[in-house]
Amino acid sequence: MTIDFESGTPPPPEDTSNRLFIIVAAILGAVLLIAVAALVVYAFILAPQLRTSQGSQVATIYAQNTVVSLEITQTASARLQALQAQEATATPAWTMTPGPVPPTPTPRIIIVTSTPTETVAGLATLPAGTLTAMAAQALGATATALPTTGFAPTGGFPALLLLGLGLVLVAFLARQARHRGAG
Repeated sequence: MTIDFESGTPPPPEDTSNRLFIIVAAILGAVLLIAVAALVVYAFILAPQLRTSQGSQVATIYAQNTVVSLEITQTASARLQALQAQEATATPAWTMTPGPVPPTPTPRIIIVTSTPTETVAGLATLPAGTLTAMAAQALGATATALPTTGFAPTGGFPALLLLGLGLVLVAFLARQARHRGAG
């Protein structure tokens, strides 16, 4: 037993039960067990379901891309055939006009192949909005709003503020508990 030299009286007896420490340790242990249980549920139940749905979504996107590519290729091929038919049946109306001799047209050589250059050439001849319209038509939907994923659409700044105040409250309560245990 030590004597306090300032007041001359011995300090009060220390509490050896540590009941507050045991309660706080039990609460932290329970939070840890709940977190581990949540991770197990996520790893064995939710994650496989998400992977399965993501795989089917990827397959759908590949199929839609294939449809769009096929439509673009067919459009380019049809335009090429129409151009060839138009050139074959076109008969120019020649008239005799005095003046300089006009240049003679150079014959065009067109080779029909099924290579990607045909698709690129078809895409290059389309008007600007046509490709977007074709893609939207093939997909069946257009974007009408921004995505609502992430933290901000669900809670945003108010939830962040509440979390911060909660952490300050936990720090305050821990300090009070520590001072009560020491005093």
